[in-house]
Amino acid sequence: GFADAVIGIRIANILTNAITINVWVVPTGTANLRYIAKGLSIPPASSVELVQGGAKFVINPGDVLNGNASEGTAADVITSVVDKISTIPS
Repeated sequence: GFADAVIGIRIANILTNAITINVWVVPTGTANLRYIAKGLSIPPASSVELVQGGAKFVINPGDVLNGNASEGTAADVITSVVDKISTIPS
């Protein structure tokens, strides 16, 4: 398989009140959450970039990137990924 790199996660609050967001990865084969952001408050009509300054993180085949907000339709999310950055040895 191949590993991918997440190089950007931008979350925009589209409401007129503050929201709280959580973003996490569940690595394949586990039920353990790895939080990228937990309980992060985003002011009204604002956005946050969770991966900044050339940073990145690797996700492996089967890893799942999840997120939620304090209100169901509170945020727009854009995720940037570089596909197949490396081969995972068998």
